[in-house]
Amino acid sequence: MPKKLKRNHLQILLALADAPKNGLEIMREVLETTGGRLTLWPGTLYGSLKELSRQGCVVEVPAEGQEIRGGSPRYYRMTARGSSLLKEELQSLEEVLEVARRKRFLEQES
Repeated sequence: MPKKLKRNHLQILLALADAPKNGLEIMREVLETTGGRLTLWPGTLYGSLKELSRQGCVVEVPAEGQEIRGGSPRYYRMTARGSSLLKEELQSLEEVLEVARRKRFLEQES
């Protein structure tokens, strides 16, 4: 069974699934896609990006038409490994949702 992605890592990889983004763009997309339920503060975001980079899931890339230099926003792109781990995690979550649907749990009122 593959190792479960941390929630922050899952959301960051989802944000990077369609295009490279800088830190601010990632923070905004995660905030928007989670309906404000998850805020990635800079320390959390960049710590998570560093960990994802060490795991080979993201790489720093230059902004389109630019080179990487100090003072410029850092852009990140999901790697093939990151894409593979994200797909595995999403498939696992889909399996959990399927069980909940079969048990009609999602139809119940809280």
